Amino acid sequence: MSLDQLTVGFRRRSTQEKIMKQNGAVVSSIAPRGTILSETQHPASWQRIQEIEAPREGAPEAAPAEMVAPKFVEPMASLERIEFQQAHFETRVTPVNDPRLRIQWFKDGAPLPNSNRFKLTNDFGFVALDIAHTVDNDSGTYTVVASNEKGESFSRLKN
Repeated sequence: MSLDQLTVGFRRRSTQEKIMKQNGAVVSSIAPRGTILSETQHPASWQRIQEIEAPREGAPEAAPAEMVAPKFVEPMASLERIEFQQAHFETRVTPVNDPRLRIQWFKDGAPLPNSNRFKLTNDFGFVALDIAHTVDNDSGTYTVVASNEKGESFSRLKN
């Protein structure tokens, strides 16, 4: 942007339009400072915004709950599937608020292999295994083990 175009914004609008038409430039008009509203038109709303955005004291931290050994509270349901159908196994485990709770899945006593067909879920006590499309090798005994520093528990089903 040239200096001529910068100074044009401070001249009268008619002069600005003439100069811009001659130069072939496009400029947005700049309103003088007196036409911009800087005071609130709704004092009550402004006050409420100030209250909402004001810094507050944090809530006192709750004492950590005593951790207990995990326990499955719902059994997994056995199911039969035809090859290439989806399979879904689910159960619930307590405690739901244990950050050190570890969930592991096993098939026929061996850790479940990594595969894009398997989706594992562990969310606030809800534990699930989804198999996108079953194959003949998926038949077997599935075991889910929940463990923490207080102990471990398992749920098993034969599929």
